Amino acid sequence: MRARQEGIYNIKCILLDLKGCLWGKLRKEAFAMLSTTKENSTIQQNSFYLLEWFADELGEAPNPLSDQQILGAIYNAITAQPLNIRASGSLDKIMKNLAEHGITLQTENERIAGVTLACSTVSS
Repeated sequence: MRARQEGIYNIKCILLDLKGCLWGKLRKEAFAMLSTTKENSTIQQNSFYLLEWFADELGEAPNPLSDQQILGAIYNAITAQPLNIRASGSLDKIMKNLAEHGITLQTENERIAGVTLACSTVSS
């Protein structure tokens, strides 16, 4: 039982550490893997489970979902292929729960507007 708890703790450390191996050194590889969901539905399903798990760990600080690139990559992996109605409803609930905790997914237009706004503020 203790070995199992230690293993779970180690996995949590790997997944939740924004500066650690997965989201730091292996960030490009993680994003590349998440982008293969059109060819690999298992990645899509596991991405959904990962999003659910991160949402359940919102009390942990910092949560990887607070990073727009990570949230976007996971969300894109989940939505790369059509979802059934049940999964779609679950995704909607998760995203609403995240929004209640101040974590929202920026759209491409919002990112572009933010860059435009930042650039126009600097040049003024």
